[in-house]
This record gives sequence, structure tokens and C-alpha cells, in this order.
Amino acid sequence: MAKPEVVSELKAAISEAGATIAELFGAEDITNTEIFKKEKQNAHEHARRVEKVLGEEREKIISLTKSLDEKESKIKSLNEIVSKTQVKSLFDEAKDARKLDDKEKTFIEKHLNTFKSDKEGDELKVEFEKFIDGQLNDYMETAKLLGVEIKKEGDDEKKGLPSGDGKGGDKTDMTDPTVNDLIPQA
Repeated sequence: MAKPEVVSELKAAISEAGATIAELFGAEDITNTEIFKKEKQNAHEHARRVEKVLGEEREKIISLTKSLDEKESKIKSLNEIVSKTQVKSLFDEAKDARKLDDKEKTFIEKHLNTFKSDKEGDELKVEFEKFIDGQLNDYMETAKLLGVEIKKEGDDEKKGLPSGDGKGGDKTDMTDPTVNDLIPQA
């Protein structure tokens, strides 16, 4: 072992000269020192510990993601069940608001069990309104296929107006100046 006075003199001389370790020793000499070997081993052990912890955290993330997916699926199915229980009240509101006749009500009630939604609140109402629109369209198409004439309430109040089928409305003579306000009276 070197004497402390010699070591301190060498350090002072190296510092004064501004020399670096790499200039004084070769790479092999530096890597073969005990301090370097110990630090290299510590870094390697640290990397293994970090990798192990990261692996455990990855497993936790996978497990939590799977659990979250299962819970989201369960929530979706529960929302579908809740929406099915709300269908009756939504239908009651819709049939009053839309003034559905008995045949339309019966047709839609037969198909209420086909409505499925995982939405809630206003989104559920919007989706149910779309369902009702679709059911009314199906009703109209089915009635046309079966040759059933569909009359809505208030159709009788439209007398005097042409029906649009080319057959005309009522038989009022519109060429008579006393009936037709658009013809000037003499």
C-alpha cells in the first residue's frame, strides 16, 4: 500500500496538471478496479430488481384491466335490465305524446321486448324515440302489405281538401261564386 504522503502529492500533481483518469490509465485498468466491478454489479442487481417490479406491475395492470372490462360488461347488462324496466313508462309517455291509436299501440306493445339499450337518462329516451319511430314505420309498411287502410283521427276534419289520390275531396262546386271566395262576385 502506498504511503499517504505520496498519494496526496500525486493527487495534487494530477489536479495541477488537469489530467483525467482516462489519460492516466487505460480502459482495462479502470474496469478491473474493485470499485468499478462493485458499481457494475450494483447496477446490474438494481436493473434486475426494477425489471422484477415492472413485471409485477404489468401483471397488476393486466389483472385490473380484465377486472375493469368485466365490470363494464356487467354494468352494460345491468343498464339493459334497467332500461327494460323503464320501457313501460317510456311507452306510456310516448303513446300519450304521439296520440297513438289502439292499433298502433297494440303493434308497438307486441314489439317492446325487442328494445334493448345500455343507455340511461336522456340518451335512453332519445334511443327509445328512435325505436318508436322505427316501429311506426314497420306498422305502416305492414299495413300497406296487408292492404289495410290507415286512418288517423282528424282525417274526417279535412273534408273539402283533395285526398291526393286523384279522386278529389268532397263534391262542393268551387266554380260557384257564392261558395268560392276567390271568385269576385258580380
